[in-house]
Amino acid sequence: MMARIAVLYRLTLDLLLPERAVVRRFIAVHLAAHLAEAGQPPAPGLDIGAGPDPYGSALRRALGPGARIITVDIGPGDRVQARADAQRLPFADRSFSVVMACHLLQHVTDPRAALAEAARVMVPGGLLLVVHPFITLQGQDRDLWRWTLDGMTVEVERAGLTPVAALPVGGPLYALASIAASVPGRVLVGRPPVGRPLVGHGQGWRSGRSPADAVRLALSLALAAPFHMLARLLEPLDRALWPRAPFHAGGILLARKVDHG
Repeated sequence: MMARIAVLYRLTLDLLLPERAVVRRFIAVHLAAHLAEAGQPPAPGLDIGAGPDPYGSALRRALGPGARIITVDIGPGDRVQARADAQRLPFADRSFSVVMACHLLQHVTDPRAALAEAARVMVPGGLLLVVHPFITLQGQDRDLWRWTLDGMTVEVERAGLTPVAALPVGGPLYALASIAASVPGRVLVGRPPVGRPLVGHGQGWRSGRSPADAVRLALSLALAAPFHMLARLLEPLDRALWPRAPFHAGGILLARKVDHG
């Protein structure tokens, strides 16, 4: 029963969360184009901090038929293939053609070390896709950093990578709707007592919740749904009104490893 609820919960998030549609569109347009431009058989892809793996299908389509994506997270999950710290990846140099870090860097103590590790395991000409927050509420699990798009550009350049595409996620209207969508979860779910598992999306409904936890999370999602749908409607309007708005919810950055060594 809980397994079916987990599937339904994840499907609901995929349909509701506007950022997922923005990221998938970016993968289909920008990542796929730069992979095609490279003109070489792709190595496997790596998704660091993958959690419930919301972008696996999009990454496989961009990499092409038969593409393999390895999902990594620091904690367990039914879609996590390997457990590892992003700051110390257990993979050989030059192993992956694409590395994705979606809402990962704000949770690690040393984002620059994580970016350096991502660059290390990429093949020459490989691509790093980073999705990061800017104007959002603080997350419920160790949430340490925020970046503007220009700030993340500096960070990936320090890792020796060359930015090739960037996009702000939403504008002022989208950001306000997204913040409003976060409020029900903070009020109804909040942080668990000491010693109990954190209620988060990493393992969906498989994280040791009681039935009462499940009811509270379902109610918070139902209350948040209108704001998520509003944000989805406002995202193209923001793009039309403020194509380079400094007030955005987050950013997506694609960078290439140019390695002559």
